Amino acid sequence: MLSSESEMNRVNSDQDAPALYLVGIRLDRRSERAADLFTIYVDDEQPLAFGRRIIVFPHSRLARAALARCDDPKLKLVSVPTTVHLVYDVPVALDRIVSAAVDPDASILNLLNFLFDVVRVIDPEALERLKPELYPLADHLTFSKDLVAFFATDGGRRQKVAESITFAIGLVARNAFVVSDMEQEHLAPSAE
Repeated sequence: MLSSESEMNRVNSDQDAPALYLVGIRLDRRSERAADLFTIYVDDEQPLAFGRRIIVFPHSRLARAALARCDDPKLKLVSVPTTVHLVYDVPVALDRIVSAAVDPDASILNLLNFLFDVVRVIDPEALERLKPELYPLADHLTFSKDLVAFFATDGGRRQKVAESITFAIGLVARNAFVVSDMEQEHLAPSAE
């Protein structure tokens, strides 16, 4: 689920049309790009899907091609989001889980909510297996930025949470449908 600022960045003003939000996923801490992959959220709740796979793309300019691949035909007719609403920063979130005292900008909570939304589409049974380790942290971070208090009761819990997040990211990667530049070329009008 996206943040409460979502209404400010709503792409489609038609109340019946779904709202679309372009989001980034940062995977490589050494990358100079703000995000390594992108996807589109539909109505602040569900990432763009093709079957039980999440549609991702390496450049925001491929958003139209991604919409053309989605399951919902009405999404192919709406305005394409062009502004990145939020970036889920995987390296920052994992670093904080392993060693930080606080999550000042909700990087962990945002990543957890993203993973819950994506895994729910890909494999609901896997989400049930991840809940015992990850939901308590998400609940805690909803009301507090303090990681020390959460992890104080179990010395190995930081590692368990990091492993659960890494498992979820692997599940997402294994079940991603990547839209490439070649797909964009097929959407371009022919020059006849």
